[in-house]
Amino acid sequence: MGLGHLAADFLYPALHGGEAGLRRSTQLELKVTVLEETCSVTTVTVGATVPEHARPVQYFSLFWDDGWWDHLSAETNRYARSQNPPADWTPVTVNDMKVFIGLCFGTGIIKLPCLSNYWRQKKRLFQTELPSVMSRDRFLAIWPFAHVADKY
Repeated sequence: MGLGHLAADFLYPALHGGEAGLRRSTQLELKVTVLEETCSVTTVTVGATVPEHARPVQYFSLFWDDGWWDHLSAETNRYARSQNPPADWTPVTVNDMKVFIGLCFGTGIIKLPCLSNYWRQKKRLFQTELPSVMSRDRFLAIWPFAHVADKY
């Protein structure tokens, strides 16, 4: 259930005209109790602070921050250049990668027999909103180049 909500959180803004994913600033607090020689107690909070009713994407954003998305986009573009991509290749943006990863989560949760079925609109059983978020051709163009590290 949590990953389904996470995928939905990444896709919802793209479906409704916004940017995929959420930018959240996180406040880290340190909670430690220290007994000093004078026997006074000092308390500091430890851990990430998220709202009580936080959405799954807010927790996810604690691990995949803006710097990670920049890195993922840069490495994907670097790898694509090193592989001589097709002439119609368009470098990915951070938003492209957020949508791409959200779609990867979604396709991992909703199992269909073939990847192209997620974009098929003729059969009611397989009808999804994926075509309105990212075209099948764009998703498949990014797929072979998605990279997290420079292996050369």
